[in-house]
Amino acid sequence: YHKLTKISFINLQLKVYMILFWYKKISVKGVKTMKKLFTNLNKSSSEGSDLTETSIEKDDNKRKKVITISLIVILLMLCVGISFAVWNYGFVGSANTIDTGEVSLELLESNKDIINITNQLPISDSDGKTLDTFDFAVTTKASRDMDLGYEIKIEKLSASSGYTSLNDSQVKVYLTDYSNNELISPTKISDLSDYSLYGKTNTHSKDLTKITDKFKLRVWIDKDVDASNWDENTKLEYKFKIGVNGGENFLTGLTKTIADNSVLDNTSSTYVSSSTGINFAEAPSDTNGKGIYQRAGTGTNGEYPVYYYRGEVDNNNVAFNDFCWKIVRTTETGGIKLIYNGTYDGDCNNTGSATSIGDSKFNYPSEMQQASSNNENSDVSVTTLEKQGEEENVQSRQIAGGPSVTLEETGNSPADVGYMYGTRYINYYVNMSGNTNTIIYGNDVTYSNGTYTLKDTITSTSYSADYKTIGENHHYTCFNEGYTCSEVYYIYISESGEVFSLKLTDGVNIDEALNEMLINSSNANDSTIKSYIDNWYSSNMNSKTSLLEDTIWCNDRSIYNIGGFNKDTNADVTGLDFGEKHYSTDLLFKLEEIIDWYDTGKAINPSVKCTSKNDSFTVGTKGNGKLTYPVGLLTGEEATLAGHGFPGYSENSYLTTGDDYWLSSPSGINNFGIWDSVVDFVGALASDNNYHSNGVRPSISLKPGTTPSRGDGTVDNPYLVETEYKEPSGPPGPSGPPA
Repeated sequence: YHKLTKISFINLQLKVYMILFWYKKISVKGVKTMKKLFTNLNKSSSEGSDLTETSIEKDDNKRKKVITISLIVILLMLCVGISFAVWNYGFVGSANTIDTGEVSLELLESNKDIINITNQLPISDSDGKTLDTFDFAVTTKASRDMDLGYEIKIEKLSASSGYTSLNDSQVKVYLTDYSNNELISPTKISDLSDYSLYGKTNTHSKDLTKITDKFKLRVWIDKDVDASNWDENTKLEYKFKIGVNGGENFLTGLTKTIADNSVLDNTSSTYVSSSTGINFAEAPSDTNGKGIYQRAGTGTNGEYPVYYYRGEVDNNNVAFNDFCWKIVRTTETGGIKLIYNGTYDGDCNNTGSATSIGDSKFNYPSEMQQASSNNENSDVSVTTLEKQGEEENVQSRQIAGGPSVTLEETGNSPADVGYMYGTRYINYYVNMSGNTNTIIYGNDVTYSNGTYTLKDTITSTSYSADYKTIGENHHYTCFNEGYTCSEVYYIYISESGEVFSLKLTDGVNIDEALNEMLINSSNANDSTIKSYIDNWYSSNMNSKTSLLEDTIWCNDRSIYNIGGFNKDTNADVTGLDFGEKHYSTDLLFKLEEIIDWYDTGKAINPSVKCTSKNDSFTVGTKGNGKLTYPVGLLTGEEATLAGHGFPGYSENSYLTTGDDYWLSSPSGINNFGIWDSVVDFVGALASDNNYHSNGVRPSISLKPGTTPSRGDGTVDNPYLVETEYKEPSGPPGPSGPPA
């Protein structure tokens, strides 16, 4: 104090003015009072401006008193200004509980129900987050197994008499849970969809009849609002109520946003010109679907309607757990199914290999089953079979006690189309070109005491002359001139110079083998790609499992065309096709067939249902319960809905990345191998041999009621999902997040 001069005092004055200007938190009257105070203080200081340091010291006590009193006045005025600017909320009315029977809202710190902010000046988001809170709770109640959703809404009210109402674009809201975890980032009320603040779905059971979620709400005037013309006569106010809507299968959060922007896909609309709706055999376009659609026929039997994105869209981007995702569709339980789209670094504009977690084979077991001989003393030799542009290690052997026939083990099995698989019966290739040995073929087999016996047989001494007859209905053989053997071979493709067959053992016939491998697989073993995805999930996503829905990832192994795997069906190059025709055909080798099929005008009708519970991969009992983590792959049906079918695809549709990547839908089995579906580099639905490596894009599903804290779904501003789940108070809460 004793060295304080006039100049240093003026510097103090300027600093105080800067603080007041930056906060904008003092009334006009207060500013005028401050100016008058400083004028008086400057005048007092000027009287001593000529004093030397010695004279100042002589009058030290007097000066200390003046300056100390002045500083106290300054600090008091600062406090008055800041107090004037804090959030002042009041309440009008008397009700403090809204109860619909299933969903109720309770105000926790007041018996009034109207929020009213007055005399507040604009402040920053960081300051707004520190304001006092308006606390409330939402409780859902059920006496049976059911999902109850609710939506918290803002009901804007008219301003009080003598006040002018602020605009929606001038007021921000910020919502957290009771542990201050952010649920809704600072958001202008004008940016809320239909004044909807937040949504959530609670899962009830007979043991969990009541769930209470508590919230804290903060409200302030946005810092960008121009308050330069406000004075002591300015009287502004923003007044609103908090309300709640809800019930069973009530759409909330991001699912509701998607639904509100959808149209039915079986009728004409803005981007669909046909009165019958989207034609999935044709590419998505401005006249055949672009945007969000409700799948016709869904939403029955207590399920939610399914909404999906199609074509060239750019409002389905999600940032979650530092990764980018694309929304593909909603689920029948109200969740949101996503596909991986790279890492998140402020935007989600990833392409090519950056949209996958890496490359993997679909399924190619590392150890091939070893071919065994009908005769324990038979010689075993190793050869190499060159097929499909690459070399495969195979086993060959000579069958003792009969004609010399070389069986080459390919190492693959029809079971390998499974996301998980059980018993594997191995494929064998035989080059029959020029073979004139005597071989017996049967239409069926019996089995007794470890021995197969051929039935309804024919004898061939020239395979090239008899292959059509053999292929029509004589698929079983011991590949020698005998009628019995301990292992039997079933021919599923019979061509003029080559045979593809399965080796059957332990009395199993072809129908039983297909049942074990495909229809009722034990799903005891992970495929190559499942192991790859699970390892990634364990390292990167496991901590977020509570935010995810245990929905169905379908690996539909239902047989569409059994081909030569029916003992009474022609095995002349037909093979086997899975699922629906639009994603199950081997595109590289059956293009003519597809074109003929397309020209007939047959409708493509993609479904979101999985036909078999055994093929419905889940963690829990909703499906087969075989998954370790709630993650899988998209199906060919889902790709077709999105605009990536065949021939109905567009390179501009949102799932095109410029790279091939795997889907979960099996494709077919033929003389070139075992095939699963892919989306190829131009966005078309195709198929590839399952031991080839392609991109891996995992799929997850956000829980029903998930509400992004911010974003509009574009690549530059994706929906941001960042909520950490906190167990609600009261009875034990659901195994899911508040958003």
